[in-house]
Amino acid sequence: MRFQNVLMVLLLAMASSWIVSCSSKSSPSGPSNNPTNTPTSTLTSQFTSTPSATKTNTATSTVTGTPTITQTPGLTATPTGTSTPSATATRTATTTPTGTPTPFGTPSYIMSYSAANPQGMARTGTTLYIAAGGNVLIYDTGDLSTPVNTWSAYDTIAFSNVVGVAINPTNGNVYVADEGNESVYQFTSAGATVNASSFSFSDVEGIAADLNGNLYVADTYKPAVYEFGPSQGSPLATWTAASGKSIDSPTGVSTDSSNNLYIATASGSQQYIFKFAAGSTTSVLNTWVTGDYYIYQMVVDGSGNVYAAEYGNEMVDAFVPGTSTAISSWDGSQGGGSAFQGPDGIIFLSNGDILVADLEASELQEYRP
Repeated sequence: MRFQNVLMVLLLAMASSWIVSCSSKSSPSGPSNNPTNTPTSTLTSQFTSTPSATKTNTATSTVTGTPTITQTPGLTATPTGTSTPSATATRTATTTPTGTPTPFGTPSYIMSYSAANPQGMARTGTTLYIAAGGNVLIYDTGDLSTPVNTWSAYDTIAFSNVVGVAINPTNGNVYVADEGNESVYQFTSAGATVNASSFSFSDVEGIAADLNGNLYVADTYKPAVYEFGPSQGSPLATWTAASGKSIDSPTGVSTDSSNNLYIATASGSQQYIFKFAAGSTTSVLNTWVTGDYYIYQMVVDGSGNVYAAEYGNEMVDAFVPGTSTAISSWDGSQGGGSAFQGPDGIIFLSNGDILVADLEASELQEYRP
């Protein structure tokens, strides 16, 4: 009995334990009503929304990045960008020298012409005037083999050593610089005398005229450059210095289409070309360092590029605005012609060819850009 009672008690205890166990296992089955599950719900919400938001942002970022990546092809237009420098630098560089007639790169030699003592030159239309010692030689540029006319005196004054000529564009009159007689004479295009300078020069060298017909004369020994009106009375202006440098022995002068004045001169032991603003004796727009020998004539093209016949160095030099030295030099032989022996004059012909007067070789050399 006691055993039965004990057995009964044991059976009852086991039944009770089984019931409690079942009850505790079923607890998790009601998460929605269990407040302790709220954090789980909260976590679920954060997880869902946070990653989703993060991905959305990442996706948005990626999408935004996609256009940027699509731009990368555009940046692959960096080839285009790469060509931009070539467009900017190369073209600018190419344009400038191209504006300088290309004889200074690869000139084509056309022909040489015999001419006794050719020095400074001037042209109007197809008529070419050449200073040539005791004469002024006049050519039709269609045939440079033989002069069509020759001047050898001003009235009864025989030329001594004509070194330069210039043309007054307002009336076609011709200025003739005679170094031997230390004077400048003015003629009509037909050869009639107009006037002679009344100013006392010491050593007349290069001359040039501007668009108004005013005359510029380089006097090496004064030393100075003078401006005169067509009447050749007293000087209208005088140049003796440039940017703190003295004009010690001016030899060549030229003007451009804006009436700016170019002066080739020594200053101390160095040779320079100074570009002065039109009408100013002090405003220097550009300074170029040249070789060690005199420049007796320069010509300026429509872009402001300067071509200088450098006598002693036996070269023609090319200068461009904004630089300080020659961009190239040409000795005559590069295009198939004869090497220069003493280039003294230089000019553009009406057909665009360039003509160089070689004093020492007694010839004219024509080249084509």
